[in-house]
Amino acid sequence: KINISFKINTSGNVVSIGARAADPKLEAEAKRVVRLLPKMKPGMQQGRAVTVSYGLPIRIKLNE
Repeated sequence: KINISFKINTSGNVVSIGARAADPKLEAEAKRVVRLLPKMKPGMQQGRAVTVSYGLPIRIKLNE
């Protein structure tokens, strides 16, 4: 299981990427993939752009 957290800032860029996993290599790969996300539309609140936090859990079943 990999838990990824990141924010989309007021410009629509991905910032503050964090990852937690059992293996540092999985954390590094998760961060790499999140950095590849395209620029997004920022969240809006009362007509103004705001930073929005996201959490993304990923479960991987390994066949060993």
